[in-house]
Amino acid sequence: MTQVTRVFRLLFDIIGLNDFWKATVDAHYWLSAESLVRAAAALWLIVCTLVFSVRVVRVALPRLTLPLRWAAIVGAGMWTATMGFHVLRGLGLFNLLAGLVCCTALGAAAVFVRPSVAPWSWALSREWRALVAVFRLFGRQKYGFCSALFASYLLLIAARSLIVPPVGWDTITYHGPRMVQWLQTGQFTYDPGPGPYSFYRHF
Repeated sequence: MTQVTRVFRLLFDIIGLNDFWKATVDAHYWLSAESLVRAAAALWLIVCTLVFSVRVVRVALPRLTLPLRWAAIVGAGMWTATMGFHVLRGLGLFNLLAGLVCCTALGAAAVFVRPSVAPWSWALSREWRALVAVFRLFGRQKYGFCSALFASYLLLIAARSLIVPPVGWDTITYHGPRMVQWLQTGQFTYDPGPGPYSFYRHF
């Protein structure tokens, strides 16, 4: 084994390419109609939340610059998802069907409420044009090739997170066990946690 081969193998282990390709090859074992339906439902939740947050920011803060507007859209989407979780959890309705109904209602509100002010189709098309302009700007830069390499790496990381099961430290330590407890008991548990985690027991 040459030194170059060892370096590439070490790089693949660091990035996680070996796990990525293995999980991709084995994907047909867990791929089923139910998983595809749930994936489509998750995509619908994201789309409705995105449409709602874009419309809210465009109506409430029409004069923001591009970086601030995108930051506001992300913040509005995260706030909406968090509040939806807490409201549904408090009502005992935290399930996929209730989430779909609520997100569909949010999407409908973004489309039909005050359609004359920053219509949703206009708002989304403006954000898409801004995204395309940003990509073109990076492509025209002196270091466009480096930007493309960086973007390719980010896309690989995103694809890996969708295919490879999460086995990170935080997932194994508390995120994963919480989900397992939820599946086993059918409800949230309020267990004390060490240090500052005791303030977030409901997670």
